[in-house]
Amino acid sequence: MRYTLVLVLTFAILEHGHSEDHIMIAEKIFYAFNNISRLFEKYVLRVDEEYWKLQDEAASEYDFIIVGGGSAGCVVACRLSEVSNWRVLLLEAGEPENIIIDIPALAPTFQKSKYDWAYRTVKQEYTAFGLEDGKINTPRGKVLGGSSSINFMMYIRGNIWDYEQWEAKGNPDHKTEMTSRKDRDNHTISRFYTRKKYLVVVTAAPSKFGFPITHRHGCQTYILGTGWGYKDVLRCFIKSERARLNDADPRYHGLHGYLALPVHPDECHPRGGPEMNLPLFDFNAPNKSFGVGPMQSTTRKGRRETSARAFLRPTTSRKNLDIVTEAFVTKILIDDNKKAYGVLYEKNGKTHEVKAKKEVILSAGAINTPQLLMLSGIGPKEHLEHHGIKCLKDLPVGKNLMDHPYFYCFILKIAFDLSQMFITAVLSLADFILHGTGLLTTIGGIMGVGFVKTNVCDSKAPVPDIEFMFIGGSLATGMGGLRAMGIKPEYYKQMFGPLETGYQWTIAPVLLHPKSVGYVKLNSTDPHDPPLIDPRYFSDPDNCDMRTMIGGIREAEKLINTTAFRKYGAELHKVPMKGCDHHVFDSDGYWECALRSLISTLYHPVGTAKMGKKDDPTAVVDHRLKVHGVKALRVIDVSVMPVHIAGHPNAAAMMIGEMGSDYLKQDWLDGNKTHRIPCDITNIK
Repeated sequence: MRYTLVLVLTFAILEHGHSEDHIMIAEKIFYAFNNISRLFEKYVLRVDEEYWKLQDEAASEYDFIIVGGGSAGCVVACRLSEVSNWRVLLLEAGEPENIIIDIPALAPTFQKSKYDWAYRTVKQEYTAFGLEDGKINTPRGKVLGGSSSINFMMYIRGNIWDYEQWEAKGNPDHKTEMTSRKDRDNHTISRFYTRKKYLVVVTAAPSKFGFPITHRHGCQTYILGTGWGYKDVLRCFIKSERARLNDADPRYHGLHGYLALPVHPDECHPRGGPEMNLPLFDFNAPNKSFGVGPMQSTTRKGRRETSARAFLRPTTSRKNLDIVTEAFVTKILIDDNKKAYGVLYEKNGKTHEVKAKKEVILSAGAINTPQLLMLSGIGPKEHLEHHGIKCLKDLPVGKNLMDHPYFYCFILKIAFDLSQMFITAVLSLADFILHGTGLLTTIGGIMGVGFVKTNVCDSKAPVPDIEFMFIGGSLATGMGGLRAMGIKPEYYKQMFGPLETGYQWTIAPVLLHPKSVGYVKLNSTDPHDPPLIDPRYFSDPDNCDMRTMIGGIREAEKLINTTAFRKYGAELHKVPMKGCDHHVFDSDGYWECALRSLISTLYHPVGTAKMGKKDDPTAVVDHRLKVHGVKALRVIDVSVMPVHIAGHPNAAAMMIGEMGSDYLKQDWLDGNKTHRIPCDITNIK
């Protein structure tokens, strides 16, 4: 009933028009219902206590404190609390998720909501001419589960080449291979032990074995790796996954992990790919780098699977894990010996201090992690002193911001009747509620993806430089354009106004390996003051990023002429972008103007606490994710990524959480003993 009421009201208002007034009315109704739903769940259903087992306040001391309950932080909390004699605290600034977050099709509506930090970039120098104030909205999850609770649920790990680059940049990878069971038994890692309903981890000599061993009780023993090459990270991806894919290769997909991973076989994926020598393929397996495929998503039975639901929900019986939400961390406590010993956090108007006996772990994401490091005295000395902050360790925090820009204005008009769209949406409620199927399970309208190489910048690496997202609809559909993207009304009216009564497809090219690098800086010493964010899209001196994006558009144009697209009467929307009318439509000059006007973020900021060797002047943490020059402090989130990936970093964030947890166990467990770890995954349905 709750699903039905909010969706019928919202769809009904949107059906009558796309004006800003209608959007604001729909938005207010949606947020009001969302708030009422949250109050009902909290005080009537008591989900905080009964479902999540949340604590009102933290104790005074723990072994480990994890700051940030997002994609990586939830994994770390889950894995560290497997060791029963460790006390673990997870602090999250946002609330727990609620029932509305379940619905995949509503993903765009959570931007600028209370579940979003609602950051905006500084005014852009090279782009965003068609956006309000010349700034780009930068959503980040402020909710238990982090951005996995508000994103589009796409699970794309990245290319094998990406992780080999991580290793090549000074993040060690010991080339030890095992070829037989005898080799495994005789190696210094010692033997493997199993007990019913337990995983047994032997933390002896470091090793590099990229596979789990599955036992008859359904549990798995994982050997802990030490590097960041593809085989190492593959082990962690497999460890997390509970894949339910068609013809999944068990060498590359896990079957017994916490994270549900289905495919969307009923969605319309781009059949025109094979005509361009782009085969249908599993983009999360290393067999091919280029092709098209249906979506793999973090959903379970048609509902969103956040990292909180996947990794925290099975831990609720553990007495050694405390989770405190609406807890805003303001500072890392560091003593005179440059050792982190705790944090300060605010909740309900009071400031609390909590201490860590072993380590403090930052998992606050690529924006909040550098902000908190700098507020605590770790960052560029000159910048910190400008704000009157004593510099405890001079490190290039915030200086390696990389993001995936994407372009949502390559729109195809399709011969398709949308007159029954409202009725279809309402009728699909029954399918969603009863069976987890239907229109509402569509992940934000994304039907499939493709990966191509433009060769514009002559990179010899066998890796795609452009991703295509195939989207049913456009920004003229629903609340996307004016609301989520912040498009100036005059730009929206000229470009998207003529599309409000028809049906469209969008092929959105994504720049996968940008050469332009931005930054995150402090705006002030007030932790509540949003940081300064500047992605600096298209600022590379060789203009390679721009030329690659235009090359991606040229590849997309080839798809229009394939049999699959012609069958639907696909035709490029040729109304020119406002401000670009003086260019010949479809010329390189036109597309450069359009890209600079309405480029946007795909919400993939990474790299602001870069991983690298101690003598690397651009590195903040070492390959074991320890902050250089500061004891008992690690960063375990996408901030550490040294190179961006040809994928979506939500998957990589969870992998980093797995890898970081392994490092912590290696460092803090006695290598001469075995440790029984509860195998909660046997209880997941």
